[in-house]
Amino acid sequence: MDELIVKVLRGEATDFEHRQLDRWRGTSSENELEFRELKRLWARALEVEEASVPPPPTLSEILKEGNRVRKRASVRRKARRAFRSPLLGVGFAAAAVIALVFVGTRTAVGPSPERSALSPVETSIGRGEVTTLGLSDGSVVRLASGSRIQFPPSSQGRTVVVEGKAFFAVASGEHPFSVQTRMGEVKVRGTRFEVEVDRARLRVIVLEGSVEVEGERGSVQIGPGQIAYVPADGVPVAEDGGDISSLLSWPGGLLVFQETPFSDAAREVADHFGVEFSLPTGDLAERRITAWFGDESLGEVVSGLCMVAGAECDLDAGRVTVR
Repeated sequence: MDELIVKVLRGEATDFEHRQLDRWRGTSSENELEFRELKRLWARALEVEEASVPPPPTLSEILKEGNRVRKRASVRRKARRAFRSPLLGVGFAAAAVIALVFVGTRTAVGPSPERSALSPVETSIGRGEVTTLGLSDGSVVRLASGSRIQFPPSSQGRTVVVEGKAFFAVASGEHPFSVQTRMGEVKVRGTRFEVEVDRARLRVIVLEGSVEVEGERGSVQIGPGQIAYVPADGVPVAEDGGDISSLLSWPGGLLVFQETPFSDAAREVADHFGVEFSLPTGDLAERRITAWFGDESLGEVVSGLCMVAGAECDLDAGRVTVR
């Protein structure tokens, strides 16, 4: 990521690379601190160059200094955590809280009188008025047009309230992630799944991981490729969905990954674009990928995935070769 930051500071990055960096910065305060420190070092190097004194530091020297700064910042953060009052909790870090997000022909945001453990840190609107939200815990939510998500005040835990249709890529965390709807609740710690609720029933489709679906009269546990329903009587039922890809219908596709094995992410990209993905087995195939894409091209998606995975990729005649 340091190389991408320097590329952006040089003015050589593409729009896609700018978006990749913005997503990474919004994932955590530590990432934002790292970016600011490297930006400060870059500005200092330019001042040195303009003063016609010895040449500015090289890229390797800047990255080395960035590593030293990162270590010092880590020590400071640990010291602050050691003396932090237990009353502050996780929610205190999210000072600017988004209370409501309405998605459809418009998006409206308002402040909450109390703090929530979750808040959006990035928002983008893509094809078919599908809105993607990057959350403060690293999770990603994709909302269908006309759907609604709320972030209720919470002293701990991660809770959202949904009306309509949403796809979740939940980051692992100390507290469970809870999706509340009028028909029932979905609980999880880290996975990818779709929630759709209307007046008749709640439907949950799991793409990766496992979730607990709870209604008024019981609960069920479902895993990859399974579907759970909670009808009006509140009794959840589960069934095997078979090929669930046909049920996960989203404008522009659904390429949202959260700690997903590189091999699984590559398979989904291959299916989405109709290409072949040649990926070696071993550690690289199991490397975890966190990234999401909207209307990017095949080349941009492959470039982003391989950058996150630290792999070299070639795209030629509908075939992606990974080394």
